[in-house]
Formats: sequence, structure tokens, C-alpha cells
Amino acid sequence: MVKILHPDYPSNENTLLRLYALDDGGLDCDTAVTAAGIVAGNSWDGFLATRDLSSGDLVRVPRPPDGILRGRAYFFDLPHVAERPYPVTVRFDDWHFPHGRPPPIWREARRDGAFWESEPCRLTGARWAVKQAHVVPSSAQTWWTREWMAR
Repeated sequence: MVKILHPDYPSNENTLLRLYALDDGGLDCDTAVTAAGIVAGNSWDGFLATRDLSSGDLVRVPRPPDGILRGRAYFFDLPHVAERPYPVTVRFDDWHFPHGRPPPIWREARRDGAFWESEPCRLTGARWAVKQAHVVPSSAQTWWTREWMAR
């Protein structure tokens, strides 16, 4: 497991996310940053950091060359927020889908033929096309409708 922590809360109350380290013994950096950004109110300018033990300052963690985070805990900080501690979305039902402003990594999944014809599905690995995918549980139907996800 890799913990993503809020930098402004005490250590016993600061866990934003716990994600499985399933990628070559670590966690995909883009996945961690995107998931933390979602929890932080769809904030895409955040970054991962560790805390300097002597000064207590946050030290930005550069994206590893292979894209895999191998540490067990990182802080997610937002450099341009006025409100501290920055607010978080605690419940899925309270999250608003970022129509028109998706996370940067999602923008790579373009619908021009280049990506879709050459790459398999990121969830299933299938190379054949489907018209519809269900990645939201049926219990979230109210959320689905409220967020206009059918569009």
C-alpha cells in the first residue's frame, strides 16, 4: 500500500488515500497524482512531496523515469490554494465529474483513431471496441444522472 497524505493535518488524521502498489512493486505516479487531485476537488496542479525531517518543509518528488513511485507515503500539496487546509471530497456522492476539465492523463485517451486503434483498453486490456463500459456501480445511478454522465 502507498499512502497519499494531506500536508496540513496531524499525522494521525492526514490520510487522503491508500492505494495498492501493483505496478512493479510500486504505484504509477500519474495514477497517484490524478486520484489525489480528484479527492482535492479536481485540482490538477497538485504535486507529490515528502517532508524534510530537519526543516519540516515539503520537498517535491519528481516523476520517476519509469513513472513508478516506490516509497510508501507521499504528501499531496496544492501550490496555489488560498484556503489551508485545502478542502477534500470525502464521499463519492459529493464528487463532481470534471466535464470540460479532465485530469491531464485522461486527455491522452483521445478519441482520434491513433490511440484507440493502437492501444488496448486501459481497464480490461481488450483490443476490441465496445460501445459502453460500466466503471461506476449501479448503486451510483443517482450520481450518474446528476452528473450528466450519459453525455
